Amino acid sequence: MQDYKEGLNAEQLAAVTSASPNIVVVAGAGTGKTKTMVARICHLLESGSAPERILAITFTRKAAAELVSRIAHYAGRDTGKRVNASTFHSWCSRIIANDAEGAYTIIDPEDQKDMMSMFRGRRPKEFPKAPELRSIYSFCRNSSKRLGDYIDQYLPKHKPYYEQIKQIFIDYQAAKRRQNLLDLDDVLDVVARNLENPDVAKAVGGSYDSVLVDEMQDTNPLQWRLLQPLVGHTRLFCVGDDAQAIYAFRGSDYRFIHDFTELVPDSEKLTLTQNYRSPNEFLGISNWLLRESSIDYGKELWSELGGAKPIMRVFSDPFEEAEYIADKILEDHGRGIPFRSNLILFRSSVWRKALDSALIKRRIPVTYYGGFSFLQARHVRDIVSTLRILHNPLDDIAWLRYLQIFPGIGSESASELILRLADLSVLAERITMLMTSEPKFIRPASAIQEISQRISNNIAGLIGDIATVLADEFTRLYRDEWPGRKADIPILQALAEREESVSTFLESYALNPFTEGFKKDNDPNTDHVIVSTIHSAKGLESDIVYVPALQVGHYPPSYTKSEDDYEEERRCLYVALTRAKVELNLSKALIASYQRIPKGSAYFLQDMPEYLVDLEVKHAESVKAPSLSLEIDASSYGIEF
Repeated sequence: MQDYKEGLNAEQLAAVTSASPNIVVVAGAGTGKTKTMVARICHLLESGSAPERILAITFTRKAAAELVSRIAHYAGRDTGKRVNASTFHSWCSRIIANDAEGAYTIIDPEDQKDMMSMFRGRRPKEFPKAPELRSIYSFCRNSSKRLGDYIDQYLPKHKPYYEQIKQIFIDYQAAKRRQNLLDLDDVLDVVARNLENPDVAKAVGGSYDSVLVDEMQDTNPLQWRLLQPLVGHTRLFCVGDDAQAIYAFRGSDYRFIHDFTELVPDSEKLTLTQNYRSPNEFLGISNWLLRESSIDYGKELWSELGGAKPIMRVFSDPFEEAEYIADKILEDHGRGIPFRSNLILFRSSVWRKALDSALIKRRIPVTYYGGFSFLQARHVRDIVSTLRILHNPLDDIAWLRYLQIFPGIGSESASELILRLADLSVLAERITMLMTSEPKFIRPASAIQEISQRISNNIAGLIGDIATVLADEFTRLYRDEWPGRKADIPILQALAEREESVSTFLESYALNPFTEGFKKDNDPNTDHVIVSTIHSAKGLESDIVYVPALQVGHYPPSYTKSEDDYEEERRCLYVALTRAKVELNLSKALIASYQRIPKGSAYFLQDMPEYLVDLEVKHAESVKAPSLSLEIDASSYGIEF
């Protein structure tokens, strides 16, 4: 094995070699937590653990692949591939696949929305829509909150609809059982419930010498139910940063890392504080931000790197701010700095409009993170729904999408037919029912029959067959867009080539994290600016970082109410401030919001010491005017009637 300890600092080496049964490593931004985790696994291998007896849990498939690649560099390719590295969902789905009987289909959040929409039916416009119903349901599952408690705390306006919402969720759960469907929360919950049996916990925990968890600060109560029963049967090594816990809206609870030593017996807390990403001058503002918190994070980042201070620029409005950023990027590009060296971070994509316009006007190439995923595109979902029917003929949500590919079939007629198919569990029986139904259902029946006759383990070829058989329908459905959409089929086939069966492909498709996305342009040499929401920026870094819209009402957002939400917003800003390697460009506009900002709103940067940044005032016009403390009453202006 190559020397994996080379280059480790004292803090990292202590974490890698610690003999404590259970360890939590609180790793500040840019302090080399992945390097430390890789070295820890190599240390375990060197100490005698078989690679198969090491489980590393990450929060994205991409991170798992990166971990295996880096282990292979030190321990050899064969050993690296034998280490278990996966997401919580992938790990649990493997356990289910090994033990559960029957053909289960894992559905993704879009499928959940479709099902919620079916059960919602025609209700008043004030009643929560399908996306909100899905969010409520998933949050309650992940946070282990009762529905009534959640509505009382977060959505009191929906209290009159409690019984109706409850019934929709009951119907949804019954439909999942009837159709052999598991949503992403079920995948975790099925395993968590089984781990409540001490014998199962002992068997699962005893399968591993060590379980390592990355991004521990993003763990939610449902995921903790998977880890807690393993304590005492294996060793836990958890890495994360409580100051980067920004996913409470998904049920994540930073206290699982913050209070680790209280929750886990025989445990030790270590820290990583030396930053390898940013100049020390950049870290001053992020350290100050944490010190201002009511939460004691117990760490202060430092760096041996040197550079200029962050720059805070003040503009008159968001359009002037956007024009400046776009011009600077273009000017830097003219001096030989690639577009891809620039990262622009927003708290929310709704505050991005002015920037989008400025970048388009200058023809600056852009990639957006936190937007629509390739795997959620309509035509991709059409093809995947056909695969799902072949895998599980009882999958009514797949039938609902598949039938609507064909002319003359809408959601109502498709839903009515699906009810008539309910008692038929074999694909051939369902095809016969379609054939003998109304004439408009004959073509869907013959198409699925033709496709089913071509089924094989060559998933990429089967995807091509589906596109060929349904070519006329796709041409009619998507019209002028079809040639462009058709170009995505080879991309979907390339993803499918990695899988050994329809079952494993559908599992991978459903488990693809919504924040991770699939980039159609995978060429690392593609030169584009990255524009991202902060929530999608975890793991991103760049030479030049812009954090615009840093004004009152945005940091924190004016709708922030509770102390917990307020502190999560502080951590969100902390994440943005710790992404830069060479330049950190901060900016705000004096007139910058299309929302009402309550007087006296909280503002994180209100008392920021001046020495932490270099200030540049960039008003296009210089106007001196007296301050009169005007009161603006919207009812005092406008035309008279």
